[in-house]
Amino acid sequence: MPDLNGLEFSKLLPQKSKVIFTTAFDQYAIAGYKVNAVDYLLKPFDYTEFLNAATKVRNYFVNQQTVSEKLEKKHEFFFVKSKYKQIKINFPKYSLLKG
Repeated sequence: MPDLNGLEFSKLLPQKSKVIFTTAFDQYAIAGYKVNAVDYLLKPFDYTEFLNAATKVRNYFVNQQTVSEKLEKKHEFFFVKSKYKQIKINFPKYSLLKG
């Protein structure tokens, strides 16, 4: 890259971005992991190594999606204050509420 190297560029990416470094220089591997690289492939690498690295990224996003879905399911209700107590209201159970 003319103005930035891969490490510098990776620091500019959004936090949720995942990076796999590919290089012929192993001395940068530790620096790559310090910027949260998912993997560091040393050239020449074969298809299996690349596929393993890509699978790590895919698994990360699948796991994140699963966690997000679980969190969303937790918000299928809300509480209403009634006198001196709280009443739990489930969204799927009621379609219209009037007060």
